[in-house]
Amino acid sequence: MNMKKHSQNNSTDIKKTTKNNLPTIAIIGNPNVGKTTLFNVLTGSQRHVGNWPGVTVEKKWGMLKHSKKKYQVVDLPGVYNLSSISPEEVIAHTYLIRDKPAIVIDVVDSTNLERNLYLALELREMGINTIIALNMIDVANDKRIEINIKKLEERLGIPLIPIVAKTGRNISQLINVIEENINKKQIPLRIKYPKIIESKLEMVGKKLAKRCAASKKDLRWLSVYLLLGDTPVLKAMECDLNKLVSYVDNENNKEVNYIIKVSDARYGFIRSLIIESVKRDIKTRKMFSDILDKIVLNKWLSIPIFLIVMYLVYFFAFDLSAPLGDLISSAMDYVSMITLQYLPGLLGLLFAQGIFPGVGNVLVFIPTIYILFLVLGILEDFGYMSRAAFIADRLMSKIGLHGKAFISFILGFGCNVPAIMSTRSIGDKNERLLTILVNPLIPCSARILIFIFIASIFFSGQMAGIVILSLVLTGVGLAMGMSYLFSKTILKKKSMGFIIELPMYQTPSLKTVTLYAWDKTKRFIVKAGTIILLSSIVIWGLMVYPSEQNSFLMMLGKLIQPIFAPLGFDWKLSVALLTGFAAKEIVISTLGVLFASGSQMAISTALKSAFPSIFHVYGFLVFTLVYTPCLATVAIIKQETGKWKWALFTIAYSFVLAWILAYLVIYLGPVVVKLI
Repeated sequence: MNMKKHSQNNSTDIKKTTKNNLPTIAIIGNPNVGKTTLFNVLTGSQRHVGNWPGVTVEKKWGMLKHSKKKYQVVDLPGVYNLSSISPEEVIAHTYLIRDKPAIVIDVVDSTNLERNLYLALELREMGINTIIALNMIDVANDKRIEINIKKLEERLGIPLIPIVAKTGRNISQLINVIEENINKKQIPLRIKYPKIIESKLEMVGKKLAKRCAASKKDLRWLSVYLLLGDTPVLKAMECDLNKLVSYVDNENNKEVNYIIKVSDARYGFIRSLIIESVKRDIKTRKMFSDILDKIVLNKWLSIPIFLIVMYLVYFFAFDLSAPLGDLISSAMDYVSMITLQYLPGLLGLLFAQGIFPGVGNVLVFIPTIYILFLVLGILEDFGYMSRAAFIADRLMSKIGLHGKAFISFILGFGCNVPAIMSTRSIGDKNERLLTILVNPLIPCSARILIFIFIASIFFSGQMAGIVILSLVLTGVGLAMGMSYLFSKTILKKKSMGFIIELPMYQTPSLKTVTLYAWDKTKRFIVKAGTIILLSSIVIWGLMVYPSEQNSFLMMLGKLIQPIFAPLGFDWKLSVALLTGFAAKEIVISTLGVLFASGSQMAISTALKSAFPSIFHVYGFLVFTLVYTPCLATVAIIKQETGKWKWALFTIAYSFVLAWILAYLVIYLGPVVVKLI
């Protein structure tokens, strides 16, 4: 087997590649079944990541080369079915209908066939050319689950290949089966529904034949979706929706729940499959997952364990990256010194006092960012992050938030922009708005970077890790506290819980977690090389013109400094906070330009003299945690809510809250310490 991923420009679109007559392999499956792991195995390390047009859902695509043939590979979003409730489901069924991949690989969890085969059944009803990759077959064997592959293939009418994606087991066999079945025409599977459903499908089918440009093989499954009221599916087929929907609304017996009857028939078919083809050992031993869940999901232990895990995440990220960070810092100091020697005049000063301190102070934390996301990726792949969502959901309903808000919180640790866009999956308008308003309080990776930068100067060793963790937990606590306040005042609404499927614990895939960490770090590096670089140049220019003694930056700083004077922040710190409105990382580059004085190491001494006390340092960090979100986040709040008033409200309340909390830390902190 010779698998190789060919480089492509990141802007390459799936449709463009399809026009080049490359067969497309689409990978689909439920969440947490190893779908992305299989995608990484097939495409290698140079696959591309972006967003599907118009939504925040991530799009992954790459190239598979095997036996001198090339295939486009698309990783569709994880879905449980092909209905149109979530953006992921709409993307999946629209892509399958409109783009018509040459073959679809449905990745199925071998230990949870009843849930996973529902999606496979929908694909078969649609007559889509499908093969099933029966993943985690090793775990099924450990649980003493015996699966009759041939029997399942006979009943479903498609190939099934048992694989272990994380180890590469049977991947060669899977690729061979893909090549054998590319562009194969499959006859749709016909599920027998109750009589009342069948009679309706016949009537609806006749209407569809007149108003929908569909083949005869498509009319039955399209009739099912129309009967269920799933109009986005028909929209993807470019049907005449107005007349069709009104017809079904008029004809439907309102006393019949078609969704339940259709799903019952499908699950009935699946259960008959399992009875015929799956055997379980009655004396199946308790699995590692079951034993571990009794500990990590324990009513009393779950939250302490969660806090310990989060502490270890930040401790390892900070501690392990320190030597590499010091190495980068020393390198930047050396380059800065050489630049001053060999570049004359203002150009040398620009690099030595502007670019290197501004960008260098950010690049120092590349190892920290990588290790942080590497550890989080390991926890996600291991299966713990789903448990963390389950644990946190116990608190969500009590503070007015929907259970899905926790997913938005988790995304917020990376960036608040996609986190806010992810709230589209929350159905209730007030619950969605509530989640949007408090999400900026979750510390994004840029603000965590500022915490690491400041903490590394003022706190040593484990204490720095404790300070950073305290700020992260404070952000989460504030988000929950403001949620409760808003839910009782401006957005009164009772919250609904949510259902989350807990995947089995498994050994993390090294390739998957390293690629995940690199994707996040790469985006950070690109940002450092563009926005932060340009900002550093602009800030340096404002700092030296018209003169260093009376620069434009100093004028601006002194103009806004009265707002921050009660907090003990001078004009330099005030300007740094102001520039953070463009992008939070710029706070670091601004401090580097204003305090470094041509040396990367000098910033430590200079910054220490800028804060009157350690309480002012922590107050500055608290202010940075809470105050006005960046420009991109403000723009996305306006976009998602449709109103500027909510964007302006977020700016106002977060700034006032930040100022009050920082003031309390600075002036009540010493009193509390004395009392203790």
